[in-house]
Amino acid sequence: MKNIQFHLLFAIIFQMIFTTLLGSQTSKPYTHNSLAEKIYLQLDNEVYTSNKTISFKAIVLNAASHNADYSSGILYVDLINSESQIIESKLVKIKEGIGNGYFDLDRNFEDGVYLIRAYTEWNKNFDSDFVFEKYVQIHSESGKETFKNGIHNIRVIDSSQNLYTIAADVFPSLIDKNLEDALTMIISENGKQDTIALNANKEGKYTLEYQIPKITKRIELEVETKSKSKYKTLFSPNKDYLDLQFFPEGGKLLQGISSKIGFKAIGEDGKAMEVEGEILDNLNQVVTTFKSNVLGMGSFILENPESSKHYSATLKSNSNLKGT
Repeated sequence: MKNIQFHLLFAIIFQMIFTTLLGSQTSKPYTHNSLAEKIYLQLDNEVYTSNKTISFKAIVLNAASHNADYSSGILYVDLINSESQIIESKLVKIKEGIGNGYFDLDRNFEDGVYLIRAYTEWNKNFDSDFVFEKYVQIHSESGKETFKNGIHNIRVIDSSQNLYTIAADVFPSLIDKNLEDALTMIISENGKQDTIALNANKEGKYTLEYQIPKITKRIELEVETKSKSKYKTLFSPNKDYLDLQFFPEGGKLLQGISSKIGFKAIGEDGKAMEVEGEILDNLNQVVTTFKSNVLGMGSFILENPESSKHYSATLKSNSNLKGT
């Protein structure tokens, strides 16, 4: 009799626990991305000279609950120059969702906009939205006149039936150290050209917002300062457009010498895209294959390249290819 009562009591308790668990699971549906980690970096500044230190506080939280339970113990933080080369990487210890780190700069750093990128090993299972990215300006103390890209982070921020609204961050001090307030932006698209004045906001930042027709395939943005220093770049609002860039080791390929070639893939919003494809010769023969990591970067070996051949890349999932 006691055995029967025990089994009956166990069955009732199990049923109550199962019902509670089932109820909690059905009342709080979780998506795949809710399992990711949200990363925040609080920087001590946004503009540095090359003899300073970039200090930051890192916060790692669960994307759904916004708490630090079960967060990763290690955060990877990269400092990347305007050529998408990783200058330095840090491993930051995370305890209870908090960590601290720094990059010591030196006088060899060139003028430019640098990207600070942070991610965890766990977040490689999710899309690039869970990779933290922040641009900072670094001004060289070496006196070198090495001005870099003045327009960064071009993206589509809104879309209506017939129009895209694009935005871009403009860093005029990188092309003109004697900058005066107002800038001139020249926007060229579909054979038309528009010139507008761009002023800094209350925080001293220059941000362009501009509407273009959805039929626009490519747009050219040019910034010009009062002293006539200029910088221009191209952008495609097409979401399927991909900018795939290749970087041979040493800067160029040499006849008959195998070479390691790095690459990066950037989408229309300026963010990294994961890609996979093949390298073909001028006879459309597959020479090798390539596959990026989740950050859109990778490398491959090109065996014994021939100067008489032309090499190109094809993608498995994207036919809009810039760069061969």
